[in-house]
Amino acid sequence: MKKTIVFSLLVLFSSISFAQNDLLDRIEKQAGKIKELETQITDLENIIKQKDKDIEDIVKQKNKDIESINNKYKKCQKDSTSLKNTVDNNTQKIASLEKENNTIKQLQNEKDEAEKKLKECEDNKEHEIEEIKNECIEKENNSYDQGIKDAYSEIEQNINMDFDQMVQTMSSETINHYISIFKKDANLLDKLNKALIFIEARNLLNKKYDKDSIDEALSKIQNLGIKSELKDDLEEKLKMYGYSNDYLKQTVINIIDKDKKFYANDGDDDTTELKRGLILKEISDFIYNYSFTFDKYPYLSNIISEILDKKFNDINIDISYILEKL
Repeated sequence: MKKTIVFSLLVLFSSISFAQNDLLDRIEKQAGKIKELETQITDLENIIKQKDKDIEDIVKQKNKDIESINNKYKKCQKDSTSLKNTVDNNTQKIASLEKENNTIKQLQNEKDEAEKKLKECEDNKEHEIEEIKNECIEKENNSYDQGIKDAYSEIEQNINMDFDQMVQTMSSETINHYISIFKKDANLLDKLNKALIFIEARNLLNKKYDKDSIDEALSKIQNLGIKSELKDDLEEKLKMYGYSNDYLKQTVINIIDKDKKFYANDGDDDTTELKRGLILKEISDFIYNYSFTFDKYPYLSNIISEILDKKFNDINIDISYILEKL
């Protein structure tokens, strides 16, 4: 009996031990599965967190896009308002332009009508002008014909003068004019050219002495081949012009020397008259010693007149500048 009980207990304990071992195996397997599930859950949680972050970034970007769209919409609304105002303004302008265009058309019609009337007036005016012009031309022709007759009568009187009369009454401009008219009349042209040579040579006596010009003019005068008292007189003046110029220059130098040596006191009539007498003596000596007459050499005569004028106004004035004129 005891053996049976012991045996039964051993069997019972063996069954219990076996059952416990089997349970432990199952628990270990379940623990492994739980660990595996926990790992999967952790991975899923990480994936979910990343998805949440991605969704949050997408939401933020979408919000920015929405804000940008809203701003563009607002701008479009503003542009639409501005465009509407522009359209309204342009509509008003178009209406105004149409009105102005109608006015322009009316004005154009009025202008066309005015131009038509103006043309009619101009046609009438041209006709009247033509009639007046014809009358004037007829009168001018009659006057011109008479003028030509008078001019030729005057020219004929002038060209029939002898040489001395011609050079006494004509200017170089008049002679040049006649030369241009009578180019084909050789005899008259020769006479006019000789008169022109004489007048141009005579004009040199009105200018500052220039040896080359005087020598050239003298040569032409000597070769005129005519008999004339005026021609002979001018030839002598041209020959003596250089001497007279030099003598007057020396006279000016003498006066300048006296200015340096003798100064007339202001307010002293005696010294002033004395110095004036010395200056007059120099000029008188020049006129007497060289038989100078004021009509012979107009340029030198003007120099003498200038000296006297300057010295009578201011007896001590310096006249050195006169030498540059001689």
